[in-house]
Amino acid sequence: MGDDSQLEDELEQEILAYLDANPEAADSIDGVLHSWIVQQRFYRGLRALGPVLDRLVAVGDVERVLGPDGRPLFRAGPRYRRRPV
Repeated sequence: MGDDSQLEDELEQEILAYLDANPEAADSIDGVLHSWIVQQRFYRGLRALGPVLDRLVAVGDVERVLGPDGRPLFRAGPRYRRRPV
């Protein structure tokens, strides 16, 4: 039951965050899931992605290389490639 309670709390926060940004929003339960929740999880993930990639690069699980346009690309790092499968 603890996992359901945590998920419910997360969903509640995501719905309220969506409504803060879109106070006139109205949708079906499917629309709430596909639009409201997915959007909030996308933005949360986007904010957290940089620090997560930095940690993975620091320990060698992910490698950062420059792409042809000068933007960083990420791929499996040396430590990850040595992991037993």
